[in-house]
Amino acid sequence: MAAMPEKASLAERFRWQEPVFAIRGARLYEHLCREAAGELERVGPLHDLLGPYAAEPPRRLLPLRLLAAVHGWVLRGDLPDLARHYPSVGGSRPPEGAWPLFRAACLERADELHRFLALPLQHNEVARAVPLACGFHLLAEEADMPLRLLEVGASAGLLLRWDRYRDRPWFQALYGAQPAAATRVEVVERRGCDLHPIDPTDPDQALRLRAYVWADLPAHLRMLEEAIEVCREVPAAVEQGSGEEWLERQLADPSPGRVTVVFHSLLAGSAGDEVMARLGEVVRRAGDRATVEAPLAYLRFEAGAELGPASNSRQAMMRVAVTCWPGGEERLLAVADVNGWYLRRL
Repeated sequence: MAAMPEKASLAERFRWQEPVFAIRGARLYEHLCREAAGELERVGPLHDLLGPYAAEPPRRLLPLRLLAAVHGWVLRGDLPDLARHYPSVGGSRPPEGAWPLFRAACLERADELHRFLALPLQHNEVARAVPLACGFHLLAEEADMPLRLLEVGASAGLLLRWDRYRDRPWFQALYGAQPAAATRVEVVERRGCDLHPIDPTDPDQALRLRAYVWADLPAHLRMLEEAIEVCREVPAAVEQGSGEEWLERQLADPSPGRVTVVFHSLLAGSAGDEVMARLGEVVRRAGDRATVEAPLAYLRFEAGAELGPASNSRQAMMRVAVTCWPGGEERLLAVADVNGWYLRRL
């Protein structure tokens, strides 16, 4: 799949998303993107509504934010006619016929829509815990120490609770033949930061998380519901702030007797090269101070893998890589699709 271009018209951004949805069988979202792209190629009310976002970087993924805004209204029960097309709420009608209702909702709720679109797209795909587990398991086994987790771009902190999903059937199925839950792992600290953190225990903010799940994938919504329940039981501190400044504070002093694991997933695309370079430099400086008694690891689930098989299609795959100090050795551990599925260990 071709990368998102640096510059793209509003219509091109929606066209780019069509095959992404097609690969995962998200027929409703594929249909809505196709209809939106066709209308955005013409001057009209929808083009005027979304015009203010034409200048933002395409990597902010306006189509996904727009789809999430309307999905939130559907989940809230505001749009019963449109809901009949949404599998996430039990709708069984085909995608055809959904577009006029979707379009009308956007235009009629323009003020609320703009408030939602002002917020960044935030991941809520709890299945990304599966590829990250390849790194967490390796670090726990090799160091024979508990883990101290520091996540940059943590959003709601779902992945900070990754170990509490290991006995779930969906986790075991995605992880593969090795019994993930049997691997001995102790997590002694869970902290994260985000520019716009979400509290999953707050009903309104939890609704926003649910809205970001593709409406065609009700199984993913059920996984998220399980993760929200875990968040109510397992505390994890997610602070508001920039990653590099937050990491400077967290890594200022050594933490002996545990592996400090800095990690992030699909952060690079939204943060940009400059921010990622600064983050990497903060981690490398801390790595230079790491010792055998207070080791440091930098675990990433980010783009960079070759195109490869995903189900019966070809889809961009993400890399799971880890760098460990002392020593600074980098290892490529696995690849998986953007949502953490189709895991392949290397």
